[in-house]
Amino acid sequence: SNINTLVLPSCEVALYDEAFKGSTIETLQINQNTSISFEGAPFVNTESFKTIKINGTNPNYEVVDNMLVNKNKDTLILVPANTEVVIPATIKTIEAAAIAGNNVTKSLVIPATVTTIKDFAFANSNIETLDLSNANNASFGNYVFYGCANLTTVNGLNSLDVIKEYMFAFSGLTQLAIADNVVIEYGAFAECDNLTNVTLGNNVTVGQYAFYGSFALESSVVIGSGTIGDYSFADSNINNVIANNVTSVGEGAFMQARNLASISLQNVSELGLYAFYDADKLLTVDISNLTSIAYATFAECDELTTIISSKLSSIGDEAFMNAVKLSSIDLSKVTSIGKYSFYNCAGLTSIDLTSIKTLDDASFAECTGLTEVKNLEKSSLTVIPSNAFFHDTTLQTTSVLSSINLSKVIEIKENAFYGNSSLNSVNLANVESIENYAFYGTILNKLSLPKAKTVGHFVFYGCPIRELSIPSLVSVGECAFAEIYASKVDLPETLESIDYGSFSSITFVENYTHNGEVNYTKVDSNNKELWKIIDGVLYTYLSDGKLQLQSYPVGSKRESYQIVEGTYRIDAYSFYNTGPETLTHSVKNSAKAGIIDILEEEGL
Repeated sequence: SNINTLVLPSCEVALYDEAFKGSTIETLQINQNTSISFEGAPFVNTESFKTIKINGTNPNYEVVDNMLVNKNKDTLILVPANTEVVIPATIKTIEAAAIAGNNVTKSLVIPATVTTIKDFAFANSNIETLDLSNANNASFGNYVFYGCANLTTVNGLNSLDVIKEYMFAFSGLTQLAIADNVVIEYGAFAECDNLTNVTLGNNVTVGQYAFYGSFALESSVVIGSGTIGDYSFADSNINNVIANNVTSVGEGAFMQARNLASISLQNVSELGLYAFYDADKLLTVDISNLTSIAYATFAECDELTTIISSKLSSIGDEAFMNAVKLSSIDLSKVTSIGKYSFYNCAGLTSIDLTSIKTLDDASFAECTGLTEVKNLEKSSLTVIPSNAFFHDTTLQTTSVLSSINLSKVIEIKENAFYGNSSLNSVNLANVESIENYAFYGTILNKLSLPKAKTVGHFVFYGCPIRELSIPSLVSVGECAFAEIYASKVDLPETLESIDYGSFSSITFVENYTHNGEVNYTKVDSNNKELWKIIDGVLYTYLSDGKLQLQSYPVGSKRESYQIVEGTYRIDAYSFYNTGPETLTHSVKNSAKAGIIDILEEEGL
């Protein structure tokens, strides 16, 4: 608008926040009986605002040095944007947004007489230097110096016991020294991106988002002692932190602090989830006194190499996920490791699991640099979880773990060692159950399963196993031992269930046997036949009791083979990679069409 003068009527008038924002008003005139209630900052960004006048005598207000005050002259109510502010010695209270957006005041002193400064009092003003030396008795509201982009120096900050919410947020401060026992509230110094050096005293409470988004490059913080709240330094440019006597660091405290290179937290006893998430320049962290690491605390820390710790006992889910360069961490006292904790920590070469009791899914998956898992046999771990050491074989990397001692392990879950293409030796002395694909893609060459009762689908498929011992096996899944290299497959008395392709295409086996015999029939307690070996060929029974040829031995020297009369079906993969020159079958009591279809599928 082109209004230059605003005249308020002789009644009660409410002026709401931003009511005249950006207008051309230069003069505010107040009539004799005008009573004003302010809701926020009605003249924000009104840079032309210069003068306040009272027409006659008003029972509520006076104008002193172009500043609107109450009749007692102890409350500063409103100052035009273009008025130099010197707070009168009579003032006790500065109202909310009273001096907000002031353009001309460069230096401000808060006198000892002031006891109350309300929200936004000096927000978005052009103050450059602030003196709070005598403000130790003042009670500050929130956002008091918010947005004072030119404010670089604050004297007497040590006189404050509490720095209120967003008090100096978005200001131009460059250095801070804060005394002992101070409470820094929510967002107090948020987005102060010129800060370079901050020193906080002892027993300081750094509140949530206190320094969020702040700091220039090459900046540092020293904290004597105290606590660091949630997201207090998140998304900041802070470079170095020394906080050896800080006891607690909150959730996301340094999350995405992408310039943070080092931090010392020697006495911290509590570290929140996401505390250093995506702090991608962080190299070294000293957490010597910490016992537990929470969810995703150091996840996505691309450059992190070293964790200095000696008391860790518990590591939460995704704690170090994608910390690809992590190479040094002491796990010898850790009892519990969560899901994906060290997923894709390719820099890890050796881990000590002496004290481990529980591992969760994918805890060390894609740790392709891992060459040694120490002392697992000394631990009380009995279950290797799903995907624990999984490696995706479609990636352009290979795993290097060559051996592992699982002598105390009883159960191995699915995909546990999937794709570990260098793994050639494993101790499975007490394992009773192995789930699907657990060792798929490994290069195990000798396999002894003295106590194993169940082996799932494709567990050892394609492994170059030359020696196989399965004396206690009860149930075996699809293709569990298919395409191994054994010359001898001796099926035990305990074996009850054989799935399709379980023992198919075993490279060097000439005959399937039981106790060395090439003819045997397995029956259950009701004398029902479950499977049989006939002249070294493995036959099983379908659910309806019909006979099927399950596996023909790859290494057989026979030139021709007569399929057993009464065979109803030839199982998938039965003659895979093998087969005599001549195969004959009597169709009597059999399904001729079904047999022929399957033979065609097998390429016979």
